[in-house]
Amino acid sequence: MKRKIDLKSIALDVLFALVGSVIYAAAVRMFIDPNHISVGGLTGEGSVLNYLWHFPIGLSVLVMNIPLFLLSWKKLGKEFFFKTMFATVVVSVVLDVAAFFPSFTENKLLAAIAGGVLTGTGLGIIFSRGMATGGTDLLAKIIKGWFRGASYGKVILFADAFVLIFSAIIYRDPWSILYSAITVWLSSTIIDTILNGMERAKSVSIITDKKQAVLDGILKNVNRGATVWDAQGGYTEQGRTVILVVVRSYELFHLKQTVKTADPNAFLIVSDATEVFGNGFRPHEGNK
Repeated sequence: MKRKIDLKSIALDVLFALVGSVIYAAAVRMFIDPNHISVGGLTGEGSVLNYLWHFPIGLSVLVMNIPLFLLSWKKLGKEFFFKTMFATVVVSVVLDVAAFFPSFTENKLLAAIAGGVLTGTGLGIIFSRGMATGGTDLLAKIIKGWFRGASYGKVILFADAFVLIFSAIIYRDPWSILYSAITVWLSSTIIDTILNGMERAKSVSIITDKKQAVLDGILKNVNRGATVWDAQGGYTEQGRTVILVVVRSYELFHLKQTVKTADPNAFLIVSDATEVFGNGFRPHEGNK
């Protein structure tokens, strides 16, 4: 069955990507880059290249993302891959177009705070539509695919820490690490707030009569496992399938879109999961 194009959803994706990118670019151009503060990731590396050789930040970010996209496209799922690639291109273009934004250099601490709040807001808006912006997120997915024992969060933390230290060395400013740490922490906190907590999880029960289509979509596009059992409608007495999936908050949008595509009539129950232990989430207590 040919999938129906959802123009409203596409329009919202474009709008959120543009708004989020403008806010993010304003933060980088007004507060981050002029004060030699790093936001980590490929944007931080792009700022260093701009400082050393005046390479455009956005273009540098886009070029560095290309090999990561080539290595990870099979792991992301078709829809998420193209949405992430679109968001990455938009952010990169807006970063260079926004070079006309004025610079704020009067107070480096205030710049670090404002930069962190704005970058977190911009990225949070983009992430809320199930998109990502490449960079260390893709790197973490690649490394986790190569080394199953690798921690997704630790890979991102290590990569960002490396960029912060490297940037401080290039800028010849040891205090840059402190200001950058403030910016990165604030940014991640704002993102978590927008997405209702990056570490929080959602337990989703899906009641459907299109078991295989829903399962295939979840396994392929969301890359999460599922628990399945048979059930019966209390009123209709017809057979149904119940699929239980646990995802992180930022994955919920993508899961709902996947289920909607596979079975528009599916019944979903979404609830907060306060603690989740096991593969893909926190290790069991007592395990390292």
